Amino acid sequence: MENNIHNDGLEDFLRKSFEQYDDSPSDGLWDKIDADLTQQPKVLPIGGGPGQLRWWLAAAAVLLLLVGQSIYFH
Repeated sequence: MENNIHNDGLEDFLRKSFEQYDDSPSDGLWDKIDADLTQQPKVLPIGGGPGQLRWWLAAAAVLLLLVGQSIYFH
């Protein structure tokens, strides 16, 4: 009986697929990273901006519901 009965060419396919694979970064990649690191961080307004308002309102509603429920059942 053959030792490797599941030899369907998968290993050969993978080997051929990755022969020309190059994992080295492009030439300007480190320059772009360095430029992004030297930029000043963006300062968000208090509360985190307009998208955060929704989360604050949702948190406040949940808190009010929990407090109201605990008062009602107490």
